[in-house]
Amino acid sequence: MLVPKALPHVTPPRRTRARSSISAKPPTARNPYLPGSKTRPFFVDGRIYYEVTFYRAVNKVNKTDRIIAFTDIDMTDKYSAMLTLQHDAMNVLDQTMPITVIREWEVSIRPCEFDNFARLFDILTDIRISFPEYVYLMRGLTAGFGSLLDLIDMPDDEYKATRAEGTSLVKTPQIFAALDQARASRGCGKKAAMTNAP
Repeated sequence: MLVPKALPHVTPPRRTRARSSISAKPPTARNPYLPGSKTRPFFVDGRIYYEVTFYRAVNKVNKTDRIIAFTDIDMTDKYSAMLTLQHDAMNVLDQTMPITVIREWEVSIRPCEFDNFARLFDILTDIRISFPEYVYLMRGLTAGFGSLLDLIDMPDDEYKATRAEGTSLVKTPQIFAALDQARASRGCGKKAAMTNAP
């Protein structure tokens, strides 16, 4: 299941906004980024680390915009993420090399992406990162390493339970309204009953 059933009522799981232990220095930047095509694991003293290539979450990027950072956090590369970065340095062969370290991360899909997705089903939305639906889904995606497609393809009973918790503080669901239509288009669930139910 993508989102743990007790998620809204418990402390977020360890992987939510996971923190790196590479360096003790305080983080210096926290911004949304898009994952690149490369995440390379490597080992140091029996511990696994990752070299991650990513880009700033803007509409147009090119190769010169890419950033390479290091972390000991096993992050998903399915979605854009909010990364807490720290600029540091390390000694290699008596040379000081500047590096960027990922200290924390959490899935952070841009609200406009949900708006564009909903528009495919002729649903007008105005998603904000403060919306309970949005917060619930981002925490679930961060904690579970699942995907929105996993959510769309859930069995009806699991989806209804997840939807009920994700919209418990929402008067008129927006993200889940679009997910309802996506499920209907894939033959999952019932279209009419789920679209605007609280």
